[in-house]
Amino acid sequence: MFDKKVTLAEDYHFSSRNNKAYKFIKNEHLVHYREDILKLKNKSYVETEGEGYPLPAPSNLQGANLLDVLFNRKSRRNFDRSPMNTQSLSDILYFSNGYRDIQKAAKFVPSSGGLNSVDLFVIILSSEDLPQGIYHYDPKVHKLISVHKGNFSTWVREHVFYQEEYADASCIIVLTSTIGKLSLKYGLRSYRLSFLDVGHVSQNIYMLSSAHNVKCCASAGFIDDELDQALNLDGFNVASLLTIMLG
Repeated sequence: MFDKKVTLAEDYHFSSRNNKAYKFIKNEHLVHYREDILKLKNKSYVETEGEGYPLPAPSNLQGANLLDVLFNRKSRRNFDRSPMNTQSLSDILYFSNGYRDIQKAAKFVPSSGGLNSVDLFVIILSSEDLPQGIYHYDPKVHKLISVHKGNFSTWVREHVFYQEEYADASCIIVLTSTIGKLSLKYGLRSYRLSFLDVGHVSQNIYMLSSAHNVKCCASAGFIDDELDQALNLDGFNVASLLTIMLG
């Protein structure tokens, strides 16, 4: 017998399945080509106006062998608060959610409908060059935009995660999804797609971390309201879906 929470999840799973009848309804397909939908590719639901911190230009990653990266990729959580290398962080952010071609709104990862639904926030706990605080990564200018300044280690340890050791990471990348934007095109299907999009970005973060020999561990075990409120997100149209600790 399923409890109520599991039943709600099952209800969503079945309610968001594609109906075969949609295949034969022309208007269901035309939505992909509507002008207002096409404009969503460049529309951001996340706006930050704090101080900007330019990141180093992305490196060319010469010498990084794909097979080595794949075989060395693993989750590690034995963090020691060592300062995060700024070049490594720059590469991880750029090649995981930056623009490969900004004119075409094309990133280094696929996204549902090309809508680029994922935004990255970074909580800097220990860094070689960057002040402690919470930042939003702006991929259009390859900068970190300050959201809140200060040491958030105690908050991370006591209020955000179930695992206290995550507060010993150098920084935490928060992957958020613009579910509201996806829903304008995909309706109920949007929640499924939001997790797929976050998965694409998180895989690149793991690969880049492996290439830079940076410890990396993903976790969905966080308190949603705490994190969303700190990032100034409504938790509905834009919500935190995954965190990745680096160190």
